[in-house]
Amino acid sequence: MRAERPRPLTAALLLLAGASLTAAPPTLSVDDILALRRVLAVQIAPGGAQVAYVVDEPNGEAQSKAPSRTSLWLAPAAGGQAQRQAAQFSSPASPQWSPDSRRLGFLAEGQLHVLEVPAGHVLQVTRHGGAVASYHWAPDGRRLAFVAPRAEAPASEQRRRLELGYDAHELHPSEPWPVRAPNGVWIADVPDVGAEPRARAIDIGALHVMAARWSPDGVRLLLTVADRPWPDEEQLRPRLVAVDLAGGRPQLYCRTVGKLAGADWSPDGKGIVFLGSVFEDTDFFPGGLFLCAGPGSAPANLIAKSRFTVENFRWMRDGKLLAIIAQDTNRYLATLDPKHPQPRRVTGPGRQVQFRTDYSAARDGRIACVLARHNVPPDVWLLESGGARQITHLNPQLEQRSYGEGAEVRWRARDGLEITGVLITPPGHRAGARVPMITHLHGSNIGEVNDFQMGMSHWGQWLAAQGWAVLMVNYRGSLTNGSDFMHAFESDLGGKDMQDILDGVQAMVDRGVADPERLGISGVSYGGYLTLRTITQSPRFRAAAVLSGISDYYGMHTGATLAPESAGRLEWLRSPFEISDFIRDRSPLTHVGKAKTATLLLWGEFDTIPLMQAQQFHRGLAHFGVPAKLVVYPREGHGLREPNHLRDGYQRVAAWFRRYL
Repeated sequence: MRAERPRPLTAALLLLAGASLTAAPPTLSVDDILALRRVLAVQIAPGGAQVAYVVDEPNGEAQSKAPSRTSLWLAPAAGGQAQRQAAQFSSPASPQWSPDSRRLGFLAEGQLHVLEVPAGHVLQVTRHGGAVASYHWAPDGRRLAFVAPRAEAPASEQRRRLELGYDAHELHPSEPWPVRAPNGVWIADVPDVGAEPRARAIDIGALHVMAARWSPDGVRLLLTVADRPWPDEEQLRPRLVAVDLAGGRPQLYCRTVGKLAGADWSPDGKGIVFLGSVFEDTDFFPGGLFLCAGPGSAPANLIAKSRFTVENFRWMRDGKLLAIIAQDTNRYLATLDPKHPQPRRVTGPGRQVQFRTDYSAARDGRIACVLARHNVPPDVWLLESGGARQITHLNPQLEQRSYGEGAEVRWRARDGLEITGVLITPPGHRAGARVPMITHLHGSNIGEVNDFQMGMSHWGQWLAAQGWAVLMVNYRGSLTNGSDFMHAFESDLGGKDMQDILDGVQAMVDRGVADPERLGISGVSYGGYLTLRTITQSPRFRAAAVLSGISDYYGMHTGATLAPESAGRLEWLRSPFEISDFIRDRSPLTHVGKAKTATLLLWGEFDTIPLMQAQQFHRGLAHFGVPAKLVVYPREGHGLREPNHLRDGYQRVAAWFRRYL
């Protein structure tokens, strides 16, 4: 029987069916973002056989209010099926291999545990009165040093008075409330199966311990300490001291100023390397990489005047450093020889290392880390002599989506300084076509790189999926191009950094990308401040969205901040009480009457930037007749955590920009 010829309608349907086979994959959705599994830590065993990693597991709609969950996994480095470990714990964290690769330490439920590999036994190492903050394996693999709060029981008479309500506390100007107990340091033995944990305190007097590292010979600890557990003391006056395991008076290792991070012994134990402040105690981020060649030696900055930033580092067995380097719009792994500290790239330009994720090297030089691209979600990768090999596929659904194209862009600020940023064009964008553009501003000085960034702190791909171009700016002060660039915003917050943003927007208009009549702006934390500051100084943005941001810097720094002295030293170089007129002038609230931009404010109930900062600005906009909306999320802090709050936030941001752009 001869087949019937298709009728016109049938033929049209067949054509549509054929077209759907070649259509572009769907773009990113809210459900995709909420289902994202993220790698929080990755550690390759020193022997190189296995890779341990921690995954942030998303909660479903019904569990939105529940605490976040993580899972601990082991994957064969040679390839094969990963196995979940310690499933009895809801949130294991901070994996760390013993030197012999036979045990894996991790934190769970506030205590330190050890997984015996491959037997699978989990041993509880601590039963401390407070949550263990950090730990480090001894070179012999049988002991661990851990940092935790000191739990000192009051004397009987003091306890009686406290029970009666005689509990008034005289608060120091720099002391935060509620009062924190100082941290101490303890040595714990790895117990046998079924044995009770044992730990002994190292006597270091009244010092507050921030970090502890065991010396390669196993006889001393390098401690990062402060006099008190106050943010001002931790940021402005920390010190590096060495102490014998028997305890006693800690000895200053070398003189430092300002912030400290990552201090660790060299493999031969003859010196230490640390990240520290370059300009006295005024580094917002410790921008120098310092070497002390022995006790009492003067620290030498290995990367002075560099045009890159070392975010963190690890010692390699050969005496070189493995470091994450931030430069322009790239974040990559590199090795540095302390004798000739020019970075040699380990990861190529095609993949970016994720910000604030772990990485480590085995004795044979293989490296486990987290890599991503602008259109490829982050996963665990193994770097070896033959190249890079992917270990995990945590989000296969995201590999089937269409993404905006991300590219580095550069422009000159009006004072001649070169500024970089990432421009993401919407999926399917035709070159030369103007589109609405949203300028998104990062917080915490982290800097923008051309990788797969999602979440309520990085909105690039999400906003691009809605059909807008997105410009993410590395304004001066960003953690990207060395200490001089980072310091370029000090005492000038909301000044030249804001001009960098406006100059970048104009550059995208001049290049034919952005529609000058449909411009939006958004920001988080310090980026939220810059967003509020910008809309009070420029009329060119039709819509703005802010997730937390300071509107009144004077009120924030004189009353609300947990670190009042640091706020002046690290941001303004002087006390806010001495330059009150200037700081009030740089506060968006002072100029709210100039704003014309429709503004959406999203705030956590318990944000460290108090809700009053949002209420004041919102009321000011309402008074002057500017469209504005303030949304408060119960239980949330600085940023959104609960999935249903995240869903609501994404939907509100998209609807707001659709309405006004």
